Amino acid sequence: SPSHGDFGNDLKFLVNAAQGLNTISTPSALVTFNGKVSPKAAIGGHSMGGGSSFLASASNTSVTCLFNFAAATTNPSSIASASLINVPALLISGAIDCVADTTVQNSHYAALASTKKFHVILKQLTHCDFGNGTNFNCTFGQSSTGCGNVVSNALAFPRYMNYVQNFLDNQLKNDCAAGQRFMDSVNTNSSLRSGLKKLGSIACAAASVNEFNKTIEARLYPNPAHSSFFIETAINNFNLKLFDAYGKLILEKVYADANTVEINLQQMNAGIYFVELEAEGGRSYFKLVKE
Repeated sequence: SPSHGDFGNDLKFLVNAAQGLNTISTPSALVTFNGKVSPKAAIGGHSMGGGSSFLASASNTSVTCLFNFAAATTNPSSIASASLINVPALLISGAIDCVADTTVQNSHYAALASTKKFHVILKQLTHCDFGNGTNFNCTFGQSSTGCGNVVSNALAFPRYMNYVQNFLDNQLKNDCAAGQRFMDSVNTNSSLRSGLKKLGSIACAAASVNEFNKTIEARLYPNPAHSSFFIETAINNFNLKLFDAYGKLILEKVYADANTVEINLQQMNAGIYFVELEAEGGRSYFKLVKE
């Protein structure tokens, strides 16, 4: 049987060793990393690795945030370790997980000392959906519990990455817009989600994704939109960016001497998008729904 304690120590060692590269002087082969490693780090894992991520993050000052998928309980206790973690945390679980069900995840969530923590429960997802579907041990172990995959791993991937990508971009890259996209995702009802627990917010304090920054007077309509939408502003020159729900830049355009512009959506899939307006006066964000 694997040692959960050793697994947690290995994860902790990797984070601390990576941070140590910033000041390394020997051997010469590693000096190239000196001063070039981000000071921010995340620890995450799945199943036993998810449980071990709590062991690795407990009282670890090198960790910026924690994320995991369907975390299993460990020995030593991952739940006890959660009480020693105060960094922002994101827990993802499947509603039909028969290996480490949502009760286990809620126990981890409740124990966390973090003032910013989230537990997202996704419909139709099983224990083995947080991977590429080729892990025989996971699939075999899951089948012995009477649970089988309902959706493909290819369909499951974007469902949880919608949360994880924006969470990590905010926490590790200081991406303000990503934090706002994440908070909008957890604050908006979703047909793909069966449950949610949340405490605190990682959205930027300067502006809310649901309310424009007062330094740029603007409105977006219609919303929801079908084939196009309009942006009407009180300024003549601005930069417009359109992102999908995963933070991917879909469109960027600079407008000059234009107060009202129309954006065509005919080639885009239905779903949630985010509009960013930037001008000398500041920056504004909008959530857009395409039907």
